Amino acid sequence: MTILGFLLWFSLTLGMQQGQYIIVPEYYAMPPFYAQIELHAENSWLDIYTTYHNEMSKAHSFMFAPATDYFTVGAKATYKQISLKVEHQCIHPVLSSMTHDHLYGGYNRIEVTIRSKP
Repeated sequence: MTILGFLLWFSLTLGMQQGQYIIVPEYYAMPPFYAQIELHAENSWLDIYTTYHNEMSKAHSFMFAPATDYFTVGAKATYKQISLKVEHQCIHPVLSSMTHDHLYGGYNRIEVTIRSKP
């Protein structure tokens, strides 16, 4: 549906997940900088992917102090407007010379998405 030159569409995602996050101490202050790398192998109906995400703080010199790594792997199969996705993420603190909060854990997910847009 087009309204004023905009394409209007929706999606509905339903899923199941199992996982946990552990935070030491009881809160996690996100570092101010991050870097992310993605790698995809896809065709017209299947996307197999991995993502590496690293959060870091600025050290007292020009160096950066890595704090937390996020590793994600998954696959998404699509047929017309229906997608099935399976994904795993794990989170690990990075040991560095800088003191930082520790966040670790992860999840496993499976989800189905229905979209109005082909």
